[in-house]
Amino acid sequence: MIQTIVLNFGYWSFDIISDLGFRIFYRMGLPSKRRTKQSKKDRASHFALKAIALTACPDCKKKILPHKVCPYCGKYNGRQVIKVESLTERKKRRETRYEQKKNI
Repeated sequence: MIQTIVLNFGYWSFDIISDLGFRIFYRMGLPSKRRTKQSKKDRASHFALKAIALTACPDCKKKILPHKVCPYCGKYNGRQVIKVESLTERKKRRETRYEQKKNI
């Protein structure tokens, strides 16, 4: 007659089967209780998207992220930090680059 005895030691469990020796199985961790609807909502309450806090640039009055350089005028905290090209300057620079590549 074959008997099976299950021994649990934390993560490992031993199924001892008489006449055949023993086998070692790793038992996966499973939730002991069902998570209720309310506990799911409580857990996921901070998953909602938050509104982006935008501030107005003091020089050009456009909306920018706080504590960042304004991408429109290039100023931060009243000082000129980066040089911002106008659209026409940018177009000219791209056209010259394109023509240089074309001539090579």
